[in-house]
Amino acid sequence: MYKSIRIIYDSGVEERIDNLLQDRGLKRYIKVPNIHGVWGDKMKHMNTHVWPGTDSVIMLMVDTDMAKKLSEDFKNLKEDLKRDDINAPFVVIFSPVDEIIENDIF
Repeated sequence: MYKSIRIIYDSGVEERIDNLLQDRGLKRYIKVPNIHGVWGDKMKHMNTHVWPGTDSVIMLMVDTDMAKKLSEDFKNLKEDLKRDDINAPFVVIFSPVDEIIENDIF
């Protein structure tokens, strides 16, 4: 079984997320940098002088065991950000994968 994971985060914590994935040995993912996001009335990243900053998304698929490890890693990251008083939003979404169709280039 596999899980699809989407990590949506404030680009200010990109290095922490990149390091987390690297530490787990993950080499296959898609990163979409510099997107605009609305996190609520008081938190927007529109890359303007009124609402500075951007967000990013990483998408990947992993087996269920790795998904469990990553879930714990991201829960720990959430606590680390809170402890370090870093108000950088992020959300991690885990979804089951029913089928994977890919070509043979890997």
